[in-house]
Amino acid sequence: MGTEARTTDPRSVEERLDRLYAELADLKRQVILGRSEPSPVQEPSAAPEWQDLLAAAEEVSAQWEGLGAAEEIRSQRGV
Repeated sequence: MGTEARTTDPRSVEERLDRLYAELADLKRQVILGRSEPSPVQEPSAAPEWQDLLAAAEEVSAQWEGLGAAEEIRSQRGV
């Protein structure tokens, strides 16, 4: 019919296995490369969460009374 006869000739089987191994190696390479490609990084300034954080930081800084962050750390460390 339309199918080719499968031979059990050792040379033929070996050739088919070599082709399969080559295909598998190629697929593995593609999968590994696909995993190692860096994912696109969204610019921090474009993220709404980043804008919210910056706005909150400005509000806190405007209302802050007391030591600055560096001075507070120094006082906690006893420097």
